Parts: sequence; C-alpha cells; structure tokens
Amino acid sequence: MKNRFLNRFTNLILLFLCILPLAALIRDSFDLITDARFVLWAAALCLLMWLSANFHRGFLPGLLLSALLIFLAYKSYAPDLRLELTDFFDRLTGVYYEHYYAIGSNYPFANAVGSHSFILLLIVFLLSAYVSMSLTSKSGRVLFSLLGSLPVFAGCIAVNGKPSVFLILCLMLFWILLLVGGNYYDEDSNQGRTLLIITLPSAALLCALVLIQKPAEYDYDVEPTDMVEKFDRLGAVFSSWINGKEGGIALLPEKTDKAGQSADSKAEPSALRFPASLWGMGDGALSLDSGSSALDREKLVLRVRAETTGYMYLRCFSYGDYTGTGWRRAEDPDNGLSSLDFTALALSGVPGSEEHSLDIRFSANTDVAAVPYFSALKTEGDCYIPAGGKSYSVSYYSFDGSWETLSLSEELTQDEVRYRSYAKRAYTALPQDTKADILYLINQAGLNVGSPDIISEVASYVRSCASYDLNTQPYPTDDYAVYFLKNAETGYCVHYATAAAVIYRALGIPARVTDGFLFQARAGEFVNVLQGNEHAWVEVYLDGLGWIPVEVTGSGGTAETAPEETSSPEPAETGTAETPPPAESAQPEDAGQSPAPQQTPRPSDTVPVGIISTQPQTESPSRSRALIRVSDLLRNILLLAVLLSLLPVSRLLRLRLNQSRITQPDRKKAAVWVWKTASRAARFGPELPEDITVCAEKAAFSQHGISEEELHAVQKELRKMLDSCYNSLSPVKRFVFKYFFALK
Repeated sequence: MKNRFLNRFTNLILLFLCILPLAALIRDSFDLITDARFVLWAAALCLLMWLSANFHRGFLPGLLLSALLIFLAYKSYAPDLRLELTDFFDRLTGVYYEHYYAIGSNYPFANAVGSHSFILLLIVFLLSAYVSMSLTSKSGRVLFSLLGSLPVFAGCIAVNGKPSVFLILCLMLFWILLLVGGNYYDEDSNQGRTLLIITLPSAALLCALVLIQKPAEYDYDVEPTDMVEKFDRLGAVFSSWINGKEGGIALLPEKTDKAGQSADSKAEPSALRFPASLWGMGDGALSLDSGSSALDREKLVLRVRAETTGYMYLRCFSYGDYTGTGWRRAEDPDNGLSSLDFTALALSGVPGSEEHSLDIRFSANTDVAAVPYFSALKTEGDCYIPAGGKSYSVSYYSFDGSWETLSLSEELTQDEVRYRSYAKRAYTALPQDTKADILYLINQAGLNVGSPDIISEVASYVRSCASYDLNTQPYPTDDYAVYFLKNAETGYCVHYATAAAVIYRALGIPARVTDGFLFQARAGEFVNVLQGNEHAWVEVYLDGLGWIPVEVTGSGGTAETAPEETSSPEPAETGTAETPPPAESAQPEDAGQSPAPQQTPRPSDTVPVGIISTQPQTESPSRSRALIRVSDLLRNILLLAVLLSLLPVSRLLRLRLNQSRITQPDRKKAAVWVWKTASRAARFGPELPEDITVCAEKAAFSQHGISEEELHAVQKELRKMLDSCYNSLSPVKRFVFKYFFALK
C-alpha cells in the first residue's frame, strides 16, 4: 500500500515537471498572452488528469471534473473561440514562416484577442491527458512519455533561442527521472521510492551545472549559445527538400543540354535574378553611374552562419569587359573551363589548410549563389555559380602558410595553363584611349610591374586617389577609371575597384571587378546581411593558382566599405598574393610608356581566406566547429528518438487490431486469423502447429462450426508459439518480431 502511494505521488511530480514547463515554453516561444491565474488553472487540470489515470475509480470523476473546469475557464475568460484559434494559429504560422521561409518578412496577422489563456488550457488538457496515461502504461512508459514531450519541446526551441533556465531544468529533471523509473509501471513496485531518492541529487547536479555555466551572464550577441541555431540546419534541409532541392547549389546533370552546358550557365545575363541589388549584381552588367538614393540599406538580403569570427567576403558575380561607364560580363572560355575552384583544390591537399562550413539563406529567390573564398564548388561558368535554392550550405578552405607550398595536380595544371591563356586575353583587354591614359598615370605614380609588391602598391595608390563617399554623384565623363584617378575627389567601392582593375590590366595582369557582400561574421551564429553590405572589389589572376581577391576600397566607409587597416593583414596587402608578370603580357604600342617586366614578384606569406579577422576571436574556429558538430549530433539523436518513439505506437495499434480479429464473435473468422498470425510467426523459424492448421481448414472449408473450446485451444496454442519463438530469437530479430511484425 505504501509503494502504491509513493508511485502515484511521483507520477504527479513527473506530470507537473513536464506539463507546466511545456505550457510556459509554448507561451514564451510564440508570444502568447496569459494572466497570473493561468498557472493555477493548468495545475488543476494536471491534478485531475493524474486522478483519472492513477486511480481506477477516479477515471470518470476526473474526466467530469476536467470538463467542468474547462467550462468554468471558458466562462471566466469569455473568449471568442474562433478569433482566439485564428490568432493562435496565425502566431504559430508567422513565427515559423519568418524563421524558416521568409526571414525578416514581418508576417502580418490581426492581433484580435487580449488573452490566449483558454486555448493554451486546451493544449494543457490534451498534453496532461496523454502524459498521465503514458506514465501509468504497463509497457512503453518511457517512449510514450518522450513522444508527448520531446516534439513539443523541439518545436518551441526551434524558434525560441533563449528559454528560461528554470523551464529547461524542470524538463531535464523530468526526463532523467523518467529514464530512471524504467519502461514499465507497476503499482506495487519500488519505482516511487527510487525516484524520490534520485530527485534530490539530480536536481542538485543540474543546479550545479547552471552555477558553473552562469547562463545569466551569457552575451547572446557574442556567444554562440542561442539554442535556435541548433535547429536551423534542420530547417534549411527541410526547406530545400520542400523546394525540390538537395543541398541548394544546382549543379545537377539532368539540367544540362546536349552540348554539356548547364542551363544556368547558358542563360542570358539579363535573365539572371538577384534580390535587392544596387549596381545590377547578377544581371551581367555593372553600372558605375548609379547613385545611392534607391538603396534601402536596411533591407535584408540573406542570413549567414560561419564557423569563424571576422570580416567575410561572399563573391556573387564578376565582370570582364570595361565600357568606360560600367562593366559587362566577359565571354566564357570556348573550351568550357572554369577557374573558380582552382585555388580551393590547391588548398585542399596542403597540410595546414582547414575546411570550414557556411550556411546561407536568401530572403528571396536568386539565380546567382553567394559563396566564400575558396570554395571547391564545380561549375561550368566562369563568372558566377548558379544557385539552386534560397537555402544551402557550402564548404571552403583557409590556409596560414606560404603560396610557395601550393600547387595543382598534373591534370588540373593542364587545365590551368589553358585557362591562363584565355584569362590573359579576356581580362587584360582595355579600350585604347583608356590604356594610354592609364599607362601615363601609372608612370607618373612610379608603379612598376617588376616590383615584387606590385599588387599591394596598386591597391594603396588607388586608395589614396579619392575619399570614400557612398553619396558620390555620377562623374561627368565617359571613362570613370581615368576620371577617378585624375579628377575625382570622392567615390565608392565600384569606382575604386574599377580604377584598380584597369591599372592591373594596363600592367598586363589579368584582373576583373567582382561584387558580393562584405560583413562581420560571428562564429556559430546567424547574422543578417543587408543591402548596405553589398560591396565590390578586384580579383587578380595568379599563374598556377587562379583568381585571388584584392581589397582596394579606401577607408571611411560604412558596411559597404572594406575593413579599415588594423594589426591583422588586409587581403589587399600581406593577405593577397602578388601576381607574376604574365608571359603573354599585352604590350602597348608606345614602347616608351610600357613598364617592361624586370623580375618575378615574390609570393605573399599568406593566402587570403573567406574570413579575414580584424579583432581577437571570442572563440577559436576549432571550438566553434566542434560546437556545431555536437549540436548536429544532438539534433540527430533527438530526431532518431522521435522516430523510434513511433514504433511502439504502431505496434500497440496493430496488436490491438490483431487481438480484436482473433477474439471476434465470429469463431470461424477468428480461427482463420489465428492461423494467419501463426503463419507470420513461422517465418522466424518455428513450425506451424498442426492443431491451428486443422482448425483453420475446418473453419474455411467445412460446413461445421467451430466450438468455443476449439477456438480457445488454438488461441492458447498461438500464445504458446509466440512466446516460445520470441524467447529463442536474437535481440535484433526480437526487435523485428515485436515492432515490425507486432507479434508480441
């Protein structure tokens, strides 16, 4: 009798530890409105559901009292149930829609009610009824209880990154005690005593963890502790799957034509879509005379989660043909080669290189992917990588060693040599008048292609020519590069990048303007990338390796500008490799103005990476990478637990269905179902009992009926067969026998 009291009492404690925190978590996650009395109403419902499930004579009174309590709550809150339900589901829809589908959309809904207490009490009623029955289940107690709590917890945490520590402690204590109590409930067992003994040390351990970690002192804007990010990758996978994409980057062979060219790479530049672009990013043409009046700097373009803290460059589109007032997309190589993955492939095989992962989510559909340097994505285009969805993940490499240690494989070297010939033809071309003016200016500036630091010298020279001002008005000229270097007082990133690319080309160095985004990344956290983060820079071609980013924009800008010089290397200086003079350098007609190559520039000490740190990192890349891997593992374990918890539910339903068929009033049909069940069990090895076969044949083909004694005899024989078969099986076969065939 004492054990029964303790067992029932601990069931009440477990019910409170589960239902009340879940109700509070739902309320906080979706900004539901409740009053102070809500806790009392919810606790009373839990008490009545506990009464119904734990006492044989309390089932009917508990249900009647619960119905009365819900009716009183309805009268107390006097809700318009239709409006409250509409408002409730609008909130749920809006939260998930904004988080996983249209980030920053400010999903509109009419907040037509002042309280959600009644609808939340209905949820408490359903949850408490299910969990209280699960806690008193003769089998599957743990699995059923987890099925009632974990999905609700996961659904809330997926959008609530900062839950109350007290709520999480209560739920963790519930799960610990549930596992300790075991999978079977017996009123006369010692479960209650065991749980009460375990409660105190478990609670003390959880409190000690809280004291050690000090969650109240977390800086949620710096530390990667936001629990919502643990579920974001799962949301990206689901979103990509729903959109018909697998992984996001659309490099799918079924979209290629007979010539082997991808549909995206052959699309006309004007047909390419890119959200919220100021200069025509992704359209195949970059305008230099676009003002900034139409720029909504606060408009969200995409969200990014990196594994390192620092400035990050995402390349989108590069341009090759200079028109004087803008840039057009250069023709792709005739041989179908692409150089975008050359440097990444060289980095991937070098000791000391480190692979990182990046998660990207666009706010609108796009045909052009935003990717970091140096990503080994393979594409047949040479200017951009086609995007196959709004959400995708991409890996890239970083390296702290010397350029001299990098090399391509023999097969790739042959491709690089062929591409190099194309690059020096396509990306050194300039209008004759522009080239003549630029050669004069660089001679005046003392720039010499033979200098080992020519790349950084050009970048420094361009930075010094004008002050940064995003509000710069269009220049009164048809040659922006020359005007910027000679007459301009101000300019912004596209002007700096244009001037630098034209100088590099005049020196015979392949160069092109590239646009994308520059922003501050925080390790392990999603950050918003706005339209104001749109940026342009230069790519120069390094023989034997491929395109290297060079930052040339002057300081003084805002988010659109490059990071100001600090103690850390800038990508345009020690962070960017100097390009050797090309063997097939285009020589100007006037030899007196041509700076002839004199020596091979020395390689730079470091390779620029996707993230260029300009401040001490709060967390090392390896630690943040480990944190994300652990969170992924926990998420996968959670998903597996939810899926496995469905097996006992399916087994229970099938067992009850089969039992109803075997014991049905029609004894002939019941005898046939006994034989069918025995036949399924016979697949695991035992022989089918002859009595069961004879009885089934008599039921199916004889005019005589089946007596009750005959049916009871074969039913008993079936139970004996199933028990004997189950006990003789291996653990794996027992699992299949029990959960997949539902024979036990």
